[in-house]
Amino acid sequence: MLKQSDNYNIELHVIENKVNIEDEQIEKSNFDLEDIEDIDSIQLEAKFVGKRIKELIQSEFKVYDKEKGEVRPVKYSDIVILMRSTRDAAPIFVEELTSLNIPVYADTGTGYFNTVEVSTVMSLLQIIDNPRQDIQLLSVLRSPIFGFSTEDLINIRLEDKEGLYFDALNKKAEKKDDELSERASAFIDKLKCWKEKSVNMPISEFIWYLYTETGYFAYSAALPGGTQRQANLRILFERAKTYEETSLKGLFNFINFINRLKISSGDMGSAKILGENENVVRIMSIHKSKGLEFPVCFISGMGKKINFMDLNKPILFHHDLGFGPEYIDVEKRISYPTIFKEAIKGKVKLETLSEEMRILYVAFTRAKEKLILTGCVRNMESALNGWDIRSKGRGPKISKFNVLTSKTYFDLICPEIIRHPDGKPFRDAVGFDFNPLCSDFNSKWDVRLHSKMDILQTEQKNIEKEKDRVEDILNTDLSKSYSNFDEEINKRLNFEYAYKRASEIPQVLSITEVKNILLEDEYEKSLYPNVKMKKPAFLDQKKTISPAEKGIATHLVMQKIDMEKVNSPEEIKEQVDYMVKRELLSNEEGKAVDENKIYRFFISPLGTRMIKAEKTVKRETEFNMFIESNEIYKELPPEYKNEKIFLRGIIDCYFEENGEIVLIDYKTDYLKDGDEEEIKKKYSIQLDYYSRALEKITGLRVKEK
Repeated sequence: MLKQSDNYNIELHVIENKVNIEDEQIEKSNFDLEDIEDIDSIQLEAKFVGKRIKELIQSEFKVYDKEKGEVRPVKYSDIVILMRSTRDAAPIFVEELTSLNIPVYADTGTGYFNTVEVSTVMSLLQIIDNPRQDIQLLSVLRSPIFGFSTEDLINIRLEDKEGLYFDALNKKAEKKDDELSERASAFIDKLKCWKEKSVNMPISEFIWYLYTETGYFAYSAALPGGTQRQANLRILFERAKTYEETSLKGLFNFINFINRLKISSGDMGSAKILGENENVVRIMSIHKSKGLEFPVCFISGMGKKINFMDLNKPILFHHDLGFGPEYIDVEKRISYPTIFKEAIKGKVKLETLSEEMRILYVAFTRAKEKLILTGCVRNMESALNGWDIRSKGRGPKISKFNVLTSKTYFDLICPEIIRHPDGKPFRDAVGFDFNPLCSDFNSKWDVRLHSKMDILQTEQKNIEKEKDRVEDILNTDLSKSYSNFDEEINKRLNFEYAYKRASEIPQVLSITEVKNILLEDEYEKSLYPNVKMKKPAFLDQKKTISPAEKGIATHLVMQKIDMEKVNSPEEIKEQVDYMVKRELLSNEEGKAVDENKIYRFFISPLGTRMIKAEKTVKRETEFNMFIESNEIYKELPPEYKNEKIFLRGIIDCYFEENGEIVLIDYKTDYLKDGDEEEIKKKYSIQLDYYSRALEKITGLRVKEK
């Protein structure tokens, strides 16, 4: 732990990303040389920054709280990591810090589709649609959803070395001679089941079903950064809802929808879940940090080369100096820069470096309590010698030569740090004698040099400690008591809601649903409702309509009909034709309406009374009312009496007669002789509730129904 650093305003950490194969630390460590060399500068720097953040938190580094007017231990939200550009480095920093259980957030605007949780679910959707995709199939098999090991995948591939991996998986599943073949068979069965469900369910509903069926949504929450991971999965669910608003349908089209989204809009950032006061380490670009201040500020990427790529273009342009082309010798077939290009090149380079110095100044002034500079160099000895040479024979100020030859932020400041009183580690490394011209610097610096193995060994020790901790947990004697709150813990873990049945009572029911519940012996809710699918028009060559459609058309006619023009079937037919003309009915629906039956109703005693009371006739009246739940669910205990259900319905027709209500409900069911009593029983419940509703609405008694 860098205890001394807590007493310094500024820390400078130079990390060497080079492996000395003769280093004794490599021989003593458990690392493979190739694995060590594969760790690049960004990842190495991220590991160090994570370690340093942990040290600051664990040592309770003190910062001043302006709101409370007192010092307090540092929190994650007090810390920011600034970078020149976050595009490439930020995702790596997030991954490394998350692995150390450090809450971190980087608003990079990219990387959403590359997150592990989103790519895993998208791969699962792709193989459900088409399992003959090797990369996606292997991704899902290897994921926590199914947990096939690398050895398992190799054994499956041995079944068919040349064909698609799905063919090898099928061959393994057909053997059923060991545990692996049983797991392969179960996987294929599960895939077939999901394929069928994807056809019958809306995509958004299907995705959420997969989240719960696989347990992947809950699993993601248990991982480091679980809240962020779940938010990313919710965004995919919301994307599916957006897709459902289009004219496209099906899983295949949804996958294409996402692919087109990635192409047209580019990648997008992860879900934004953080508020202003969230306790997380923030990663942002130096540009975005303008105007902000943080108690602890890391500036990372100090060893990254400044971007001079524009200077390599064949033609340079400057707003004052104009164009600077190259000269092309046609005969010799070569090109070389002209004096104009060299002049512009020098000017543009100077302006670029000036801008970078301004940006570095912005970064340096973001810290209130502690500034920590980190960066990697490829070769420590070479870098120190270069800074040493550039620091000699000058006064305390930065020379123009030093600026013009700088390639990194380190090059701008390290030659001066060598001559600073606190730059002793630099001077010791290169054997440089201290120049008293710089002894009046009053800033306090803690300068440290780190090798690659120093950082990796520290990480390895932390991993070993974590393994030991896990081992201790696994070896815990569960029969012993380790808490004074055992009884309370068991009470909470075993808690069961006493009125669980209340949560299963629907809040809203229609009259039809109430009728079905009360008439059926057992009312079951199915994942797939028994929906009658309408036959497509191109298949229905006879253009016939169903009895249900005929009933709906008849109800519409009874709702819209003018009761002053029902003196003959012909008058009724004219009204029906007018409704067809106005497109209230289709041609087929108009032909299906039986004018003679409607006429017979209006010349019946009930119809005659209805015409007589025309001024009080109300048609298609909607109503809502609360009823007690045990009216519908008879098996409910008495204590559920206060649970209310919101009942809704539409009354076909009623009219007032002598201060009382006559209720009418139209039915177009086919009636056989002797079925009268059964029909009465079937619809009496419906009419009873209509009567109750009308009496509450009108305050009048329903005398007839």
